[in-house]
Amino acid sequence: MIDHIWFVLIGLAVTMITYVLWLRQQKQSKKAWLLKQIQSPNADKANLVAALERLNQQPLAKHKALLLILVMITPMALLLQQLYFDNQQAPALDPNQQSETPDLATAIRQLEAKLANNPDDIQGQLLYAQSMVAMKQYDKAAKAYEKANQLQPDDAALLTEWAEAIAFRDNTGSFLGQPSNLLKQAIEINPKHQKAMWLYGIVLYEQQQFESAELMWTELMTMVESPGVQSTLLKQINQARQALGKPSLSAVDINGNDNSSTGTTTAAPSNAQYSVTLTLDGDATSLPETATVFVFARSTDGMPMPIAAQKITAPFTWPITVTLNDTHSLQSNRLLSHFEVFNLSALISDSGAIEDKSWESETLTAQDNSNKTLILKRLQP
Repeated sequence: MIDHIWFVLIGLAVTMITYVLWLRQQKQSKKAWLLKQIQSPNADKANLVAALERLNQQPLAKHKALLLILVMITPMALLLQQLYFDNQQAPALDPNQQSETPDLATAIRQLEAKLANNPDDIQGQLLYAQSMVAMKQYDKAAKAYEKANQLQPDDAALLTEWAEAIAFRDNTGSFLGQPSNLLKQAIEINPKHQKAMWLYGIVLYEQQQFESAELMWTELMTMVESPGVQSTLLKQINQARQALGKPSLSAVDINGNDNSSTGTTTAAPSNAQYSVTLTLDGDATSLPETATVFVFARSTDGMPMPIAAQKITAPFTWPITVTLNDTHSLQSNRLLSHFEVFNLSALISDSGAIEDKSWESETLTAQDNSNKTLILKRLQP
């Protein structure tokens, strides 16, 4: 608005200056004509001289008024700007009309407040649970899924997500215990739920029910189309078959579909070896015959599922040296050699069940293939 006013005032000033100059030029032209006529031999010199005197004595009030207005334009414009524009404040925004999108933390707080007033909102509980999983707050996620299960029981997808949230919360790298019970319920409700089938196959493998795990994963592999998922399942199937003393299979053996034509390949295992020495801070004779040692390599981003794992059963000769490499990776598209840095830890289970740990080591960060030493200490009952 102020810019427009200035443009108008500048235009008026230029117009006035042009007009004043034009009037002065007209007067000079008339005087020149009169002087030329006076010099003519047949001219009425008396009348011409009188006209010239009248022209010279013509008042300049009109010119002075124009010049005065021209001189006053700039200070008047500045005064008007100061009085009517510079002191004006921008109108206050109505908070109700603001359309700014709240950040994630604000949205979470709003959702929590909404659920506090209406805890029976099933969609709200599911959204909150998913958000907490994304933020790696697995305890809150598990509680939200538990409430959602009360509101919407017998839902295979809900039970599966709840089981996974509990496994992540417990951070044991295992689905045994409550997660396995929830996954079993999910399979009973929907035997074809793909994620439940995959995770329950892991439960069966951990329970050393290798044949059942192989059957579960083989059926699942015939249901999925993604070459990457099929490659992961094939490796798990062959791990179960290896435990049973069976030869390994190819994708063609299972479903007759050679995925090599899709251009998708599984990364070749690396020859990198990582050596870990396990020592016991305590009496080794106290370990029962059923004791089992588990060694894990996990990513440093906090993901509970191990990258690789080794399982050693009794009898033990301490210290124990364990070698980890790509063949111990749990997923073919997530090999140990893909990680420049990872965390190493170990535990001992007296019963052989991974969730029943009685000894545990500290966590060490491995950045190269130099030998690492983990000291296992007895947990207080």
